[in-house]
Amino acid sequence: MKDYIALFSQLNEELEKMPGMQVEDFYYSEEADVELLNSIESDFSIKFSNPVRTFYSQCNGMNIKWKYEGESENGQVAGRIWLQDIEEVFYGPGKNYWKDDIWNNKMSEEEQHNRKLLKPFDYFDPDDSGCACFDVSENVIGAQLIIHSVDNGMSSLNLNFENYLETALKTRGIYGWHYLYANLPPKKFEADVLREDFKKLFGI
Repeated sequence: MKDYIALFSQLNEELEKMPGMQVEDFYYSEEADVELLNSIESDFSIKFSNPVRTFYSQCNGMNIKWKYEGESENGQVAGRIWLQDIEEVFYGPGKNYWKDDIWNNKMSEEEQHNRKLLKPFDYFDPDDSGCACFDVSENVIGAQLIIHSVDNGMSSLNLNFENYLETALKTRGIYGWHYLYANLPPKKFEADVLREDFKKLFGI
């Protein structure tokens, strides 16, 4: 079984050792209570996939935020992985079910319904409501993921939850990595820039 706290702590240590790198924040929370996980499953008539339950049974939320202060031809390079507390994922901040963030009363009933199905677990870009979400219209949570942002709308991701965590770690959460796996019209220039920034910064 993967030790996610160890993996994210290792990522933090790696970033802190890099010249020109500033880690602005890093923290993680201990495991979620089993009764809480079971209660959420009951409330939403869902079942957590094994990778979802495994992660939250180890780590109930994690944030790592960094920026590179060295030279870059494409402007500032930065990244963030902000995995939310499982209770906040499903009930929203202040138990408002993500109202006025993912959805609001100005939307049509159909649009409200579709967005209320989204449960953001990685809130990587608060300025644009950019988040990766579980979809509670699915019976098994974690097999199908959705990406949401104000600028780009909603799209499915070609990743399950376990793949998502692996890729977030591999990319160090560099801003924009999600869109390489989203079912959106290709933005070749942005993708090429992202890959070039990552290659120059991390040598991969």
